[in-house]
Amino acid sequence: MNNMVMQNQIIRISREKADNLAMELFIKTTGLNAAGDKCARMLSQGICLRESIQDRINIRAVVSSFPGTAMNGNVAVLGEIKFECNAFESLNPNSVIGIYAFILTAGDFDDNEHLSALDQLYTDIWGTSYVEAGLRVLKQHIKRHINQNIQNTIEDAQSSDTNITILDRFGPGYYGMDINQLKQFFKLLDSDSIGVKLVNNSLMIPIKSCTGFFIAVNDGTILPKSDCNSCRAEYRNCSFCHSSLK
Repeated sequence: MNNMVMQNQIIRISREKADNLAMELFIKTTGLNAAGDKCARMLSQGICLRESIQDRINIRAVVSSFPGTAMNGNVAVLGEIKFECNAFESLNPNSVIGIYAFILTAGDFDDNEHLSALDQLYTDIWGTSYVEAGLRVLKQHIKRHINQNIQNTIEDAQSSDTNITILDRFGPGYYGMDINQLKQFFKLLDSDSIGVKLVNNSLMIPIKSCTGFFIAVNDGTILPKSDCNSCRAEYRNCSFCHSSLK
């Protein structure tokens, strides 16, 4: 399905698609859903702050896709760029519909020195909330992209390949993937097209940016549960990851 291929495709995510998700995440993070006048006042302050920084919210991503056959053991070679991650070993390359590498940013939330300490905190939380909201919308976009292409391809439309799952995103720092591989995404993808830079091979600018993979499978595979997924340890410091290495 060559028409399924994305190559440095820029995806812009509107406020309309992200606002409600970001609000839910902001409230969850701050805990301002509790009863009482104090929480209500603080939530109102947080909402007002979002309006004052709305010009900074600019969610966009650059995405390229690759076939599952690019994986071999814990290695995936995408284009000419090599990635190593323990999660790849959990997947059957023949059941992978696509590997979607991305860089996403929610915008520039960095210039906050003139704000109060509380407003600086709220700005940071809003930035993180819009990154996560953007990731969720991007995941939905990829699922729709795959489904539309399957429906438009007679051969695939006649198959039973309809139960497609988009796995939770992961990237450097997840599943034993060395954080130093961050630079590989900037070799693979056109980060300049969305205004994201990598500084010292470890820091993305704007700060509220992230990178990683969404992988689509059709065999029901799931990755380890979230406590492992969110672990920031490198495999050398993890007995589970270390024992899993081939």
